[in-house]
Amino acid sequence: PGLRALLQRAGLDHANVSASDIGFRLGPRLNAAGRLDHAMVGCELLLTQDHARADELAGILDQKNGERQQLTNAVLAEARGRIGPHPTERALVVDDPGWPGGVIGLVAGRLAEEYCRPVLIVERSEVESRGSARSIAGFNIIAALERCSDLLTKFGGHAQAAGFSLRSELIPTLRTRMAALAAEYLREEDLVPTIQLDAEIGGRGFGAAELLALQEQMSALEPFGIGNQPPVLMW
Repeated sequence: PGLRALLQRAGLDHANVSASDIGFRLGPRLNAAGRLDHAMVGCELLLTQDHARADELAGILDQKNGERQQLTNAVLAEARGRIGPHPTERALVVDDPGWPGGVIGLVAGRLAEEYCRPVLIVERSEVESRGSARSIAGFNIIAALERCSDLLTKFGGHAQAAGFSLRSELIPTLRTRMAALAAEYLREEDLVPTIQLDAEIGGRGFGAAELLALQEQMSALEPFGIGNQPPVLMW
């Protein structure tokens, strides 16, 4: 009942749900309560057998997701303003006491894509702060944090995403250390956004029918995601 109610709130047909729908429409709604308040709302939604309660909880999650989007956009705008349009550092560390921990990972991911460089966003507190890092190809962020482990109270993650905490007075040192590591490992060309093409199909006589047939053939390769990215075609 909970999933059906959430599908309805997300405007999805339960008989035709893709991996993309799960990742970008259902997942964010389930995660929204935990990012802003407490994840038990999502847990109760998945466990309830009461349809009325399921609809109520799905509505709460849908509302929380809207609030999460607004908060993410606000923090994103503030962080962009701090960084500026043309940063010179090859790794960016930005901190603020007003940025909630539930959205800093989302903001770091967006900024890493926009600036094409590693980004660490820190929710600064009076004594100990916590942060979230996202990286780009060619820069292993967890290996970089290991090189900074003397500054951190804890950290964990993988090559492209990580979380960490540190004493607040060490944030400037972390910023300097990460910039030096990025300068050591990243070349100028690594900071230029690229698109990996799988095939060029322009000029091959593709009409509407052929394109629809190709789309159906590619759908057989789903589910797409990490380890199985969707094909990228150039017309």
